[in-house]
Amino acid sequence: TRIIAKNIINRKIDIAVVGGEIPIQLKKHLFVEDFVEDEFSLIISKSHPFSSKKKITKDDLYNLNFITLNSNSTIRKFIDNILRQNNIEVNQLKIIMQLNSIEGIKTAVSLGLGAAFVSSSAIEKETELQTIEIIKIDQIRITRRVSIISKPDSYKSKAFQFFSNELNKLKNNIEN
Repeated sequence: TRIIAKNIINRKIDIAVVGGEIPIQLKKHLFVEDFVEDEFSLIISKSHPFSSKKKITKDDLYNLNFITLNSNSTIRKFIDNILRQNNIEVNQLKIIMQLNSIEGIKTAVSLGLGAAFVSSSAIEKETELQTIEIIKIDQIRITRRVSIISKPDSYKSKAFQFFSNELNKLKNNIEN
């Protein structure tokens, strides 16, 4: 997010959709518009012993084998931070595999190798095909705000205007 914001400020990029926190010193040079709220779901395979449960406790997390993004990932840091805020000892979770793609994580989970936190928007196909199960954690909801960012004083090309309009249509469809 930080790199993308800097590229917009330096006019290397016209518009972007970002999910991370935008540092205050960069935010003051940008036009930031809320886009959607993105929720992260805990996913497991259909064959997992917890698959019959709709909700688990915080303590149940310590009994799961986790497949995660690498520790430098913005998404991983975000999820770890939310878990810590909910009094979960992240360093005590059993991380058995770190991958560098969401697709790899979804495949590993569907094969029964472990559990993972994945954006709900990234698992629409798997949910529809019923290749994974989503389980809720009692009293925890992991969400982040996704924003559209651009430089307020830059020239808006036809391509920019078209893309911006399409994003606004998408936002309206999601909200309705």
